[in-house]
Amino acid sequence: MADDQPGLAYALTRLRGILKPPVRILPPPDGVVFERDVAVPMADGTLLRVNVFRPEAEGRFPVLLCAHPYGKDRLPVRGLFGYRIPFQYRVIRQPAPVAFSAWTSW
Repeated sequence: MADDQPGLAYALTRLRGILKPPVRILPPPDGVVFERDVAVPMADGTLLRVNVFRPEAEGRFPVLLCAHPYGKDRLPVRGLFGYRIPFQYRVIRQPAPVAFSAWTSW
């Protein structure tokens, strides 16, 4: 039946992608130390809580900063219909599984 109605096959594929999007959780990389909610005081007295990722090796390393409004600890959680992920990943067609880090929300 789906061969006779290519529109129906596409619609069913899209519906399956919305209900249970293809998601892959990437494991943490080797050689990285992860510190969660490290307190960083600001000049005005505000206390920020940051996640720090650094090499296991001793020494000085460049700093990469990533700041976004999406919640640093809001990780995908497995639910009844696959992983609970942000809505936009469900409605936008995903040609391959969406990959999320096991340590970050982006």
